[in-house]
Amino acid sequence: MTTYTAQVGPDNAAKLEALGPNVTDIGEGTVEITDLEPLRALAEGVDGSITEDDDGLQIWLGGEGYPLFGAIDAAVAEAFGKQAQWVEAKRMYDRAAGYRDEAVRAVVELAGSPEAAATLLEMDAAEVIAIVGVAASEADAATDAELAD
Repeated sequence: MTTYTAQVGPDNAAKLEALGPNVTDIGEGTVEITDLEPLRALAEGVDGSITEDDDGLQIWLGGEGYPLFGAIDAAVAEAFGKQAQWVEAKRMYDRAAGYRDEAVRAVVELAGSPEAAATLLEMDAAEVIAIVGVAASEADAATDAELAD
């Protein structure tokens, strides 16, 4: 037996679950339907009725149709959703890393060297140097050499 899911919203999920044991509210506004036949028997336009036409397989509630997804369709939809979350998380990570790098560069400038900044920031000096670039560390070494002369 094929199981179907539909994203209908939390309020609608509770209403559809009340139709019978073959409809389960599985959370986050999603219902799982284990047997379509009792719902197919409902008259078109009745809450919980099922139609299948050019728009695909749908369950109806309050005059609005919600697409029903088989297992593979649900898995693909879930994968698309997770991919979108991953892209957003990566974008936020990249933005946060940029802010961190700016802050570390400011500490290096004020502290006078990547090594001093690393001590203040409780970071590994190599990590600070990687953030600010080797050129900055070499420039600091050249400045230190000039001051020593």
